[in-house]
Amino acid sequence: TPTPATPPASTSPTPMEKTHGRLIDNGDGTVTHEKAGLMWARKDSYAEEEECITWEGAGEYVEKMKTGGHDDWRLPTVEELGSIAAKSAWNWSAVFVNGDSRAVHWSSEEAGSCCARAVLFTSGIVTGPSRGACSTESVRAVRP
Repeated sequence: TPTPATPPASTSPTPMEKTHGRLIDNGDGTVTHEKAGLMWARKDSYAEEEECITWEGAGEYVEKMKTGGHDDWRLPTVEELGSIAAKSAWNWSAVFVNGDSRAVHWSSEEAGSCCARAVLFTSGIVTGPSRGACSTESVRAVRP
């Protein structure tokens, strides 16, 4: 059976743009959310490290990131996470790679003296786990 040839690079929409509208797979481990003007890491930290991460560990993780050749990654806000979590307009698992499908993604926002705000990626539910929690917690980094 012949293998299809790789199509030449063009400015026409990629299949992901056609399917998912506002999300573009940049082919370098990043996904651009055009409407929000944000770039996301395609993989969460659990997919990369194969282990959960605390809130403080999440901050250290994003500071060291070089995904897509960029070094200005940061923890997202709850609102930013909400813009990509559990959207019925696209099948997020076709766009983003989660190391643990139950993943709770840390935000940059604290919740009192003990906790931080996080978003359950598959449902968009906002939670407030202890900053030292490490069961399904991970981070999906964002940059402008």
